[in-house]
Amino acid sequence: MLKYVERSFYNEWVSFEYKRKTYTRDLTDVIDNGKQCFGYFEFNNKKYQLVIFVNPYDVHILELI
Repeated sequence: MLKYVERSFYNEWVSFEYKRKTYTRDLTDVIDNGKQCFGYFEFNNKKYQLVIFVNPYDVHILELI
């Protein structure tokens, strides 16, 4: 399971923890409408979606099937 750490201010990259190590990946196909932010990245040959809700603040990293 990936644990969210941070993202860049302009949604260019995301950092996350996996097995006690921190990784950074570029985000692609980012959509930010001010209330929600969605972006995609790859890690270990799998594709993930970063989902951020602004109010209330909530972050999820979802593995895409």
